[in-house]
Amino acid sequence: MASTNVRSLIIDLTPPVLLRLAQSLRRRARGIGFHAFVPGRNPSTADVGEGYDDDKYAGLIVTNQLRARKSESNDDRSWYLVLPVVVSQFFDKPLTVLDFGGGAATGLFCILDQVTGLDLAKLSYVLVETPAMCRAVRDRLVPVLPPLPVKIVEDIPTSLASPLIVNIGGSIQYISAYREALARLAGLSPQLIIISQTPMTEGPTSTWQQFHPYKKIEARIFNRSEFIAEMRSLGYACIFMVSHSAPITEKNGPAFRTNMIFRLDSN
Repeated sequence: MASTNVRSLIIDLTPPVLLRLAQSLRRRARGIGFHAFVPGRNPSTADVGEGYDDDKYAGLIVTNQLRARKSESNDDRSWYLVLPVVVSQFFDKPLTVLDFGGGAATGLFCILDQVTGLDLAKLSYVLVETPAMCRAVRDRLVPVLPPLPVKIVEDIPTSLASPLIVNIGGSIQYISAYREALARLAGLSPQLIIISQTPMTEGPTSTWQQFHPYKKIEARIFNRSEFIAEMRSLGYACIFMVSHSAPITEKNGPAFRTNMIFRLDSN
């Protein structure tokens, strides 16, 4: 607890310019950032892992989530507000949220922090994650959650109660068979599908490499128009889109992230 308070004090007292520089240098020293971006699948990503199914890494993510709950419960980064804003439109109504690749139940904590007065008895939360992340969430996060229906599963369910929101976040960039995953999620007929923090450009869909603690992970930068067309073919129209700059800690990484909301086309 003392170390957390000292860290918070240092962050508060350090000028923003110096703080960003220090954070960047720390990330470089730990080997975290972006690397080897070239169009198409390339030799540098051929032997790179495809996801987060690693107990050590999953444990680190859950630990960071628990620390954040103690020190900064309200995250003011704008892209984390997309899901809570959408959920608030179903206030006092039964609602199911499927958080696909939601890590340490990030979507649920965003909802709990930002949607005040929500009737938790009417909210059902389903987290779809890797086996390692599911184990970490079940063991360490579920016991500290407020009472509400929660399911932690390793595969996309075949059916869920409606109305349904599917929150994909940025996880789709880490899946090589992303078209298949999108089709299965759309097959649940959710009213809305949310994409956030996903690299998109006007260039060709490309692979690149991310450095994370303990491992490298293959990721994708999508062609924006192609992605929208893919969703349209699944019966979903883009009703909201915004892009913002992203902090870059290594050269050649994607400079922007895109947030989108897709709605089931009634036609």
